[in-house]
Amino acid sequence: MIGKIKKFNFESLFILNTFALIVTSYFFNNFIFTGVYILFFFISIFTTKNGLKIIKKFNLLQNIRNEGPANHFKKSDTPTMGGIFMIIPFLILLLIITINLGSLKLFLLLLTIFGFFITGFLDDYLSIKKKENTGLKTKEKLILQSVISIIFILLAYEKNLISPLITVSDSWGINMNIFILPVSFLVLVGISNSVNLTDGLDGLAAGCSGIVFYGLGTEILLTGSLSIGAILGSIALLTNSVFTLSIFSGIFIIESLSVMIQVGFFKITKKLFHRGKRIFLMAPLHHHFELKGVKEQKIVENFWKINILLVILGIVLKINL
Repeated sequence: MIGKIKKFNFESLFILNTFALIVTSYFFNNFIFTGVYILFFFISIFTTKNGLKIIKKFNLLQNIRNEGPANHFKKSDTPTMGGIFMIIPFLILLLIITINLGSLKLFLLLLTIFGFFITGFLDDYLSIKKKENTGLKTKEKLILQSVISIIFILLAYEKNLISPLITVSDSWGINMNIFILPVSFLVLVGISNSVNLTDGLDGLAAGCSGIVFYGLGTEILLTGSLSIGAILGSIALLTNSVFTLSIFSGIFIIESLSVMIQVGFFKITKKLFHRGKRIFLMAPLHHHFELKGVKEQKIVENFWKINILLVILGIVLKINL
């Protein structure tokens, strides 16, 4: 979904990413990153601008869920399925690079990204067709995600592309042995759904994801391994960055935990007292703050700031542990 991101949020994220890119390029004395960034910036502007015209032409607009905050109904004309026009150019470039380099890692990333992309596309398409906020049923979506994740994990593990040693620092790691397989599954499916849950306010998921991608990219460079990627979980598994990703993704994890806590507490209290009670006004957590009267832009800004601090913390721990 392409949210109606306010101009301030767009400018803030653009300035943040540009600054981070310049610092990283200077620090590693490699300005190829800058060239790729500029290329994709202009490709994104072109594809998004023209993609929005196509979306509006075919009236592909977002359906708002009834159980969400009431003020979200004003967003019912928000264009959806816009990810097609951003992901497809990336997939084409990744395919070209994969063919030229003959890299198994990149090939697995390509398959995984494409699989999750098709799942998201079906979800959005069915949502529009049924004129409801829900496209794929939760079970259907989980089955598709699970199949994609299991194929990726088994192929990567068989080719020794997933290490059973979760690296905490250069001198410390946790050997998970065969248990790296369920851990890998939780990373892939968990991060995917956590980001999806965070996609409830304009710019929240996009901004936090951008910050996490920057942090993960920096962490990967510090370990000496470089890989082009799009899905955070698969990149983390292939580059042995699971521990760092868990810190970078603190916002996504907290958002998911708020839903689990809310649902769990409601079910327990309903069994004990025959009336379910809630801890938060609404879950995920960003909706709780919304109903508390905090402005949407302020929530997004504060979540971004927390995410930046988490990225800094993760990198500092990586260097000093």
